[in-house]
Order: sequence, then C-alpha cells, then structure tokens
Amino acid sequence: MTRGAAPSGQAVLGPGLVADMGEPALVAALNAWGGAMHGEVLALRADLGSTQAAVAGAFGQAEATVRDIVTAFQAEVVAMRQTTLYEAQASLNRLEVVVTEAKARFGEQDARFTAGLAELTQRLQEADTWAQGETGRVAAVVNAVPVPEWLRAVRGSPPPVPSTPCPLYTSDAACDMPL
Repeated sequence: MTRGAAPSGQAVLGPGLVADMGEPALVAALNAWGGAMHGEVLALRADLGSTQAAVAGAFGQAEATVRDIVTAFQAEVVAMRQTTLYEAQASLNRLEVVVTEAKARFGEQDARFTAGLAELTQRLQEADTWAQGETGRVAAVVNAVPVPEWLRAVRGSPPPVPSTPCPLYTSDAACDMPL
C-alpha cells in the first residue's frame, strides 16, 4: 500500500510506513517525515521567536505607559497638593479679613452702644433733676395765679363747697337734706 493523501484539514502523524515497502521507499518516507517534522519545529521556533519579540515589545510599551501614568499621577498629586495649599491659604486670608472687619464693626457698634447708654444716662439725670425741681415750680405757679374775687371776699373762712344737684328719680338721704 502506498502513502495516500491525508483527508483535507487533518494532520498526518508519523512517517506513513506500510509493510511491503522497500528499503529506499522506507528511507525516503522516514527522511520526508523527519524533514517535515524539522521544518515544523523550525517554523514553530520562528513563530515562537516572533511571538516573544511581539510580546516583549508590547510589555515594553505597557511598562513605559505604566511609568508615564505613574509619573503623571505623581505630578498631578503634587499639583493638587499645591493647589489645595494655595486655596487653603487664600481661604484663611479671607477668613482673617472677615474676622478683622467683624471686630471693627463690633467695636464701632460697641462704641455706639456705649455712647447711647451715656446719652440715656445723661437724659435720665436731666429728667430726674427736672422732676426734683417740679414741686417748687408747681408751688410757684399756684402762688403766681391771682386769687379769684369770690375767694377774696371770704378770706379767713374756707371757700364754699359747690353743691351738686341731686337727681330727681333717686331717693338719697343726703339729697333730702335742705341746704
């Protein structure tokens, strides 16, 4: 039996020897099989070498990319730290300005309040002084009014008490008395 073609898509394993093969055919089949196997090994070695080169290049690029990312991250961290420090310092400066302005306003308000209390104290003192002198002024006004004619005629006797007319419909004992 001779060596036939392998079905399509299947790999042929071994040298494909048969029992009635002659010596030259046997050697030729073994050489062909060995050569094909060595060719496949060399092709696999070449493919493996190119794959290793491609993977090494990809890993080299990945390593460089990771280093660039780490470097950029470190730079960003430094920039963020500086920005945060700058913003914190600016906020602190604004807070100090606000506190200083508030102290000034509270100082002005305190001064106005103190001045208002002093003015109120002065006015209360003046009102108290005026009130203490009111008795003398009322007496002076009363003494300055001329005595009415009807009162001058009765000097020495108390002034007459005016009578109040009693209502007609009330029976009050005080109103029943003659005047």
